[in-house]
Amino acid sequence: MQPQVTAALIAFGGIVIGLFGRDVVMALVLANRKREDERRDRTESRALTRHDTVRIYGDPLHQAVKSLRFRLCEIIDHGPARYLLAAPPITK
Repeated sequence: MQPQVTAALIAFGGIVIGLFGRDVVMALVLANRKREDERRDRTESRALTRHDTVRIYGDPLHQAVKSLRFRLCEIIDHGPARYLLAAPPITK
């Protein structure tokens, strides 16, 4: 074989191996990135679902506790409120 042909075949083989190696590495990197994105999306979806569930049950509970706090402050700080008396208050 002539030296030019041998050099061309070696260069061609190097290029093919380099391109194949690059494609394999990029495929692995992209697959890893895709798995990471999917994991992040699942995590965000679960967090959003938990947040929505807390809001569904938490907001009414918060309002009830807030109302109870005002009622207790009214009873403790100002004495029995009128609506808690056994007999209706006398108004003139």
